[in-house]
Amino acid sequence: MDKSYKDKIPKKLKDFLEKNKSDSYIPNLDHSKTIKEMNLKEKYNPDNLFKNRTQATIKEEKTVKENVDLVEVKESFFTKFIKKLKTILHIK
Repeated sequence: MDKSYKDKIPKKLKDFLEKNKSDSYIPNLDHSKTIKEMNLKEKYNPDNLFKNRTQATIKEEKTVKENVDLVEVKESFFTKFIKKLKTILHIK
């Protein structure tokens, strides 16, 4: 990285990153290869991120959808009578 770009990074940010970095991390990138050669686009493709979902979560979603049924509400004789009376008298 060019020195002018490095100078633009705030010192607090540099100190924070230096203090919180992982000592056990080993990068496995080969900088001599291009991105196409490393196949990073295929590995981190946003379309494929959620394809490896487990079957258990899919089954749970299906059972939740199956258990949600609509219940038919039956009107009593009294409510039907009141509605008919209101329609006859033009009352809302």
